[in-house]
Amino acid sequence: MARGWMDRAGFWPLAFVGYFLFQAVWRRATGGALGLDEAQIILDGRGLAWGYGAQPPLYGWLQWGFLRLVPDPILAMALLKNALLASTFLLVYRLLRSAHPPRVAGLAAASMMLLPQIAWESQRALTHSVLCTTLAAAAALVFWTRVLPRRPGAHLLFGLVVGLGMLAKANFVFVPVALVLAAASLPELRRGLSPAGIAVAGAVAAAICVGPAIWAFRHPDVAFASTYKLRRDPELSAVAAAGRGLLALAGAVGGFLALPVVVLGILRWRCGRPAAPGAAPVLDRFLLRTVVVGLALVVVAVLVTGSTNTKDRWLQPVLYLAAPVATLWLLPRMREAGGRWLGRAVAALAVLAAAALPVALVIGTPGEVARGGAPVAEVAAGVAERFPEPGRIVVDPEWLAGNFHYLHPEWSVERAQDAVLAPGETAFLVVMDGRRTVDEVVGELAARSGRALAQGEAAVVSAPYPWRPAESLVLRVVPLEAAQ
Repeated sequence: MARGWMDRAGFWPLAFVGYFLFQAVWRRATGGALGLDEAQIILDGRGLAWGYGAQPPLYGWLQWGFLRLVPDPILAMALLKNALLASTFLLVYRLLRSAHPPRVAGLAAASMMLLPQIAWESQRALTHSVLCTTLAAAAALVFWTRVLPRRPGAHLLFGLVVGLGMLAKANFVFVPVALVLAAASLPELRRGLSPAGIAVAGAVAAAICVGPAIWAFRHPDVAFASTYKLRRDPELSAVAAAGRGLLALAGAVGGFLALPVVVLGILRWRCGRPAAPGAAPVLDRFLLRTVVVGLALVVVAVLVTGSTNTKDRWLQPVLYLAAPVATLWLLPRMREAGGRWLGRAVAALAVLAAAALPVALVIGTPGEVARGGAPVAEVAAGVAERFPEPGRIVVDPEWLAGNFHYLHPEWSVERAQDAVLAPGETAFLVVMDGRRTVDEVVGELAARSGRALAQGEAAVVSAPYPWRPAESLVLRVVPLEAAQ
């Protein structure tokens, strides 16, 4: 039988890199205002710091570097994120190639496009979760190809990847634990585990996290600001919180896996064959157990914390391998046509995501305007017209602050949630209507600054949304002066 393009080892890396390179350029061509995550990361990327807020600092450090390598900020942000997405697919492909031919490994890696959180949300909005997933794939590859075969320096490398993963996003913590427990559950792999080596890896990871950890404990109000999402509702009993938390987790898992279940289920139905394949390779069983153990750890975390607010994006570093594992199981149970149809389905979803992203970024969805289509340039020009030399500008919300910095990097833009005014210092406060009032923001700023803030005469600046002229972006600009 003649070899097709899916059987060529070099095709898959080129396809993954080519697609995400196109997506980076496509994002730049789309233009518009910055999205929520883009606005946050462009502010974090202005400088190097041990911490920037509730998220660990690694993405901010990487973005700082890309913003200096690439002069265009939107292209710099798009290149970084799409490089991480391409790396995730390449790492998974390399992992699967250790046990499978190119066609099987490539289709299984490409099946991650069936996961909406990767095919859509990661490209549309996410940042830290994208980096976390890339490092989860790197950890799995290093663990399988270096740690379990006990190669020299393996545990140092594994510790490095784990440490970087912890600096990407806190939910990475499930990844190394799931890998070790999954290997320990398989007799063929258990002998490759070294307690001393795992301890060395843990020490390396801990050393990497020291600086950001010290910063976090010195700034607990900022670093742990989002932990309220994991706290139990005080009005619920422990049993009720556990039930509601497990129900929320089940919904998140269902949303994460629904599309691959449907697509792969249809392929099994239409292209399945009765002949039973032989025993699955040990890699396939290891990856399946890694997914199952990782999900079990999340269940334990939900029960321990009493959290009732599980988001599907939090599951990415645990469930990103679910589609490849399912595909590895399915391919031997299908006729050859099934693989071709799977490749077509993945390609169709990739094209659909590329075509739909500009609509979601700039136009919006029914009932919700897109942040990328907001008339930020017009309102920023209005602020500049009224205050030609604005000096320090304190902005609420963060999304607007990031856009102001993008449009006017010469301005001294600061997030309202971080700002502190010194005695006698002046600033302009810009507050977007529809979220918090000026008085609320001034009250928080005064409390953080430890002094009263005198308000000057407010100015209102507004502009209609281009795609929804009946709605307008309205800002209130208030001069402030801190008491001596």
